[in-house]
Amino acid sequence: MTMTMHDRVLLSVREVSRSFDSYQAVRQVTFDVHEAEVLGIAGPNGAGKSTLFNLLSGVPFSASGGQIELDGRRIERLAGHRICRLGLRRTFQADQVFPELTVYENARLAAAYLRGGRGVRREAMKVLERTGLLALADARAGDISVLAKKKLMIAGALVGDVQVLLLDEPAGGLDAHDQDELASLIETLSSTGLTIVVIEHVLSLLRRVADRMIVMVAGEVLVTGRPEDVLADSRVVEAYLGEASP
Repeated sequence: MTMTMHDRVLLSVREVSRSFDSYQAVRQVTFDVHEAEVLGIAGPNGAGKSTLFNLLSGVPFSASGGQIELDGRRIERLAGHRICRLGLRRTFQADQVFPELTVYENARLAAAYLRGGRGVRREAMKVLERTGLLALADARAGDISVLAKKKLMIAGALVGDVQVLLLDEPAGGLDAHDQDELASLIETLSSTGLTIVVIEHVLSLLRRVADRMIVMVAGEVLVTGRPEDVLADSRVVEAYLGEASP
């Protein structure tokens, strides 16, 4: 897709690292995310992608070093719930829904937590509409499809004033048809001006939705650029396949 970015940087990451004893999971990672941009992050297993999301969101741990700014405000030492309320939201690889509650009740809980006060029902219905879940509002969340559960996690993250949405492997467990529907949802959200960062192993999805891509290997940024350039880079091919491109 054609890159369209505003000049305003919403998320700034500078030399961010995280160590666990002697193991360095993320090594001095630096990048910016611009307003209304979709940034894709790829890399082989163990590259540090999800750990990076943990550092950005403060859940369940923060960075060992470096600096993270959300719309000009330092957040790397803030608690996860404060970062969330400032507008940096995330989803997780595993389903994070309350299976015994309805789809609407799940969205209402998110709205009550993030907004509170009046308008909770209206906000819950609004995010269900944005994610195409209104028809399932009364369904038990534990009974809906894998794709619908992923949409429900996204719906909860969209409550209130969202600055940056982090999606952690949203295409995991989806077939090609569902991946296409997910990509359409990401494109629709992006078209409204929402800034999105997507970790994904499904490279075809990143090629479709991302304005720019980063590939991480061994906790470091290996290469960054337009999706078509990144995916053709011999270093990326080697990282994924263990051999350089011919």
